[in-house]
Amino acid sequence: ARPTQQHDPHLKENFFQAADGIRDVERSRGLGDVYKRQVDLLYATLYLGISYYQVGEIDHALTVMNKALQFELYMNQPELFSDLNIFTGKIYTQQRNFILAEKKIQRSIILADQANVESKVMRGKVELGVILFSQNECEKATPYFLETKDFFEIQNNIDNKLIVDSYIASCYLFAQEFEPALKLFKEIDSSALTTNNAIVRSAALTNQSIIDLY
Repeated sequence: ARPTQQHDPHLKENFFQAADGIRDVERSRGLGDVYKRQVDLLYATLYLGISYYQVGEIDHALTVMNKALQFELYMNQPELFSDLNIFTGKIYTQQRNFILAEKKIQRSIILADQANVESKVMRGKVELGVILFSQNECEKATPYFLETKDFFEIQNNIDNKLIVDSYIASCYLFAQEFEPALKLFKEIDSSALTTNNAIVRSAALTNQSIIDLY
């Protein structure tokens, strides 16, 4: 859901400096409409960037996201800019630019906390785990995954829990802890079948086959 509309405090100060009260009201309404259009445009930019990302146009997605992020200092929209930062971070992770990825994800978490949206704080922590996982640092990544798993269980968010469980099970597999890995992959397969999550289920079955080779 989109955040509640908030006006830039500098604009608000300007509203009360006009000599003509009627003209002041009209000016306030006009500037408010401009601000709203700017927010709507940034949401459209976010969705465009995500669309590029989903079809593999990574460079285009990154260009779009970074252009939108230039407005962060001028607009009081922490949830929106949390979204923009996290997707920019995901792109940097995919490009294996882990320094910039972590910077964007950390910023996303700060902004989600400011917006008081705990689910997006947890989403950021998952991505911090993914950054570490991508660098084969499962020992450091696992605490992020365990924390977010507990949160998603409480929220009954099965799909996100399955994704986190997949990372945890993969860490077991990389450490050659085959018994807990196999047990968790079977649990993932069963839950994914219930929720009709074909992608997660396919990955779980593939990893079970890998374990069987040992």
